[in-house]
Amino acid sequence: MATEIEESSSFHLKYRPADLSQIIGHTVAVTRLRGMVSSGKIPNALLFTGPSSVGKTTLARALAVAINGRPIEQQKQSYIEVNGSDKRSIEDVRDVIQMSKFRADCKRRIIMIDEVQGILTNQPAAAALLKPLEEPSKGTLWILASMDPSKFNTSNGKAVANRCTQFVLEPHTNQDLLQQAMRIAKGEKMRYIDKELLKDVVRSSANEMRTLANLMQGLRDYYDGLDDKPAMLDKEVIGAVLASTQSSDDKQAVKIIVSALAGKYAEVQRALLYTADGFQMMQKLLWLSSFLLNVTVLEGARHPKVWFSPINKQLLADLKSAGVKPSLGQLASLQANIVDMKSRAATFAVGEVELMSAVFYRTIKEMFPPK
Repeated sequence: MATEIEESSSFHLKYRPADLSQIIGHTVAVTRLRGMVSSGKIPNALLFTGPSSVGKTTLARALAVAINGRPIEQQKQSYIEVNGSDKRSIEDVRDVIQMSKFRADCKRRIIMIDEVQGILTNQPAAAALLKPLEEPSKGTLWILASMDPSKFNTSNGKAVANRCTQFVLEPHTNQDLLQQAMRIAKGEKMRYIDKELLKDVVRSSANEMRTLANLMQGLRDYYDGLDDKPAMLDKEVIGAVLASTQSSDDKQAVKIIVSALAGKYAEVQRALLYTADGFQMMQKLLWLSSFLLNVTVLEGARHPKVWFSPINKQLLADLKSAGVKPSLGQLASLQANIVDMKSRAATFAVGEVELMSAVFYRTIKEMFPPK
């Protein structure tokens, strides 16, 4: 039974680092955490900041394993994760504080609050968290994580951050991602993809370990489905497979950008109604607008920082098919509004889809003023 479960697991879960020794990248942060564990000098509270999918939760879980000496699955009474974007009321925070007082069945009780910036938007909730961070219950370690470091420049944010030992996590490099791709390829015996082709997979991963794992799983599934299996997959086949692994939100993101640049607000709104993850959609929109702006500035020249990934190629193809040729000014305006939108989204004042709807309406009016 255990083998069946392992074989059916998603690659993202199957190859997620289980302890600090398996973490790829974040070398300085991992070394600091190891030093804390080996010396026994573990602070009361830690704060991990970094972009979405950088590995904040993975690092927290790996640290819990290092501290408590058990796999994370065996720490259900000691390791607790809370999402601060969902649980941000004063009552929610008080409930978590109460949980921190229970006796752990391991060396330490570890309370991990992800997306803690949600709590920072609620002054009473943020204030309630201050004393437990500074003077936690005996045996309790608090780990906070946030994808929005700007929130720690506010009065609430500064007060929380000052009570934590801070770690700033940078996005994974292409070398980090390639190392993970090679780990997966080796583990799955994917000898039909060489290192150069794995680099193409990395370039299509949007610098995210989760996306990389999903792409690798798509390639494995494709190869397993072939009747006549070649010794090696070629570049064109891999490109087609990567394109087929686009999520529904990938396709909706392309549709939103194309529709906005065509001045079709109704089509933008229709695509937003099918959006599954608002925050991830904003990131995809930012990547797409940045790609278009850079391609236009380069005037057809290639640049190592501009990746022609499947979703980017689809965007160019759909713009051409729709007969849309945006000017540099229109692309700059689109980019500026999306950047502003993404920064405002972290305030949680309104829903992500509602915010995107309003911003794209304003953007279209700017790009296509009434005559």
